[in-house]
Parts: sequence; C-alpha cells; structure tokens
Amino acid sequence: MQASSAASAAERPIGHNVVVSGQDKPGDCLRCHGMKGMGARDPQSGEFVSLWVDHARFANSSHRDLACQDCHEDGYVRYPHEPEESSKTLKCLDCHDDNRRIEEKFEKVGQEFAQSVHAQRIKKGFNCFSCHNPHDFAMQREEMPIEEVIAQDNGFCLNCHLSEERFSQLTQRSFIANLEKTHGDWLPNPAMHWQKVRCIECHTPHTAETSHVVLSAKQAEHRCVACHSKDSILLTKLYKYRHNEQLEKVGVVNAALLGEAYIIGSTRVDWLDKLSLILVAATALGVAGHGLGRFIGGLKRSSRSGKGENGHG
Repeated sequence: MQASSAASAAERPIGHNVVVSGQDKPGDCLRCHGMKGMGARDPQSGEFVSLWVDHARFANSSHRDLACQDCHEDGYVRYPHEPEESSKTLKCLDCHDDNRRIEEKFEKVGQEFAQSVHAQRIKKGFNCFSCHNPHDFAMQREEMPIEEVIAQDNGFCLNCHLSEERFSQLTQRSFIANLEKTHGDWLPNPAMHWQKVRCIECHTPHTAETSHVVLSAKQAEHRCVACHSKDSILLTKLYKYRHNEQLEKVGVVNAALLGEAYIIGSTRVDWLDKLSLILVAATALGVAGHGLGRFIGGLKRSSRSGKGENGHG
C-alpha cells in the first residue's frame, strides 16, 4: 500500500509546533499511542476509550508493514487530531474489497459480508471493527501454532456470543443464547470441539479458504462426516498450511491432521489400510482353506470307513 499524500513522508508534523524528520513510521505515532494510559472520553457516552496500541502486538500483526497514515489520513496529520476526523469510521474496504493492492482472497470481503448473517440481521453498528482489531490482527500463518490460531479466531466470535453486554449493543434480543446447550443438541462435547476447531469451520462455506459469509445456525454444517472423513474440510480451512503433499507421497493421507491432531475418520495411512486388508483377506483365506481341508478330510475318512465296513461284512 502507498502512504497518504496528505503530508510528506520525509517531513510529517505530529504536533502544533513539532515536526519529526525521517520516514513515516508507527514509532512517530506510538510516542503517544504507545502509552498504556493513552485514551479519550467519548463525547456521546462519556465512557473512557483506550487509544493505546501495543507496539509488540502491532509488530506481529498483518498490518505491521503499513504506516499509520495509510489508514489514518488527513485529519490525523497534526496533534491534537481534528474531532470530526477522529470520529469517522475507517474504511477497511478501501483495501479489502476488489482492490489490486492486496491479495486476491480479500477482493470480495464487502460482497461476502453483505451475504453474512451479521449483515442481514444487524443493520446498524456492526462493522469490521466489531470483530477485528487492526492493530493486532494476524492472519493464520505457517509458523503460528494451531492452538493460537483457534484461540484467536474463536475469540472473535465468543467475545460477543458469550458477553451479554456486547451482544445487547448490536442486537435487539433481550437474551443471549446458551451456546453449550444449542450446540450440545447435536454436537458431542461442544467445549472440546471449540478447543480443537474454529467456529468458522462450520459457519462459513466449504468452498472458500477465507470467507466472510458467516452462516446462520440453520445453514451451518451439522454433518460429522464433513470433518471426520478422508476429505475433511479442515484440510482446506484450519489445516490448509499443514497439508503437505510430500508426506502424502510417503503414504500418509491427511498428514497434517495426523501430525497435529487425531480426528476419527480423517487421519488415514494408506499403506497401513492396505496391509490390514491383506491380513484380513489372508486370515479369511486361511480359515476357509482350513475348513475346506477338514471338510475334504472328513469325506475321505467317511469313504474309507464305509468301504471297511462293507469288506468286513
């Protein structure tokens, strides 16, 4: 992404009478926003809003290579920031919707979100920031532990769906659903599943690696075999970066799942399956051969016994 042209990258004022020389870097803004006590009073609600940005978390986020002014433009050039600018909602879709400057998987975020249950049922107040904190959000990467990915992504959902306060701010419902009960009606041990897989495995379409089409409870996946099978949907979602084709050539099917977790019906070893079938077939042939031998032997003994009796007579 290119920095805003509102001020020169080499000479950008951050105060009424202060100009910082050098490149436009987050460090300039973090001189203030890097303090944990940094915040402001919301003029409408009167609540204190934290404006602190954790530098360490930002440095590990997906936006770590961006300058602050790539998103915070114009009114943010000088301090104190203009109130009318500070109150505006940032437009994530300027980059994350059909824009050549980013990866293709983000090209249709706006279109996908419009089809989601959130956009259809929550008309006001729900936006990108309801789920994502742009200062610390990190996309799933190969080096990220699976447990960290699950905790982060499920946190987006559970922050609202387990909080009556946050849930009531976005919906008109006077109650919050008991997720243990609603999922427990069909899903064995929901708590254990939430520790091992993400909500979006079942609540987004199977065809997309990354999708903002969040499905309703009725539309969500309820079939156990969707995950517990050789063609587990987890291989195109949670474990997409772990699915190593070279390991498959060795004979391990769904090697990523075998290495990270044991999922009944999906972790398969082809050569072991074939060996098991050969052993079962060999055992069956052995038993059948033994039975046939005993049967033929019995016929011969009966025949000799009959001849002996006839000769004695």
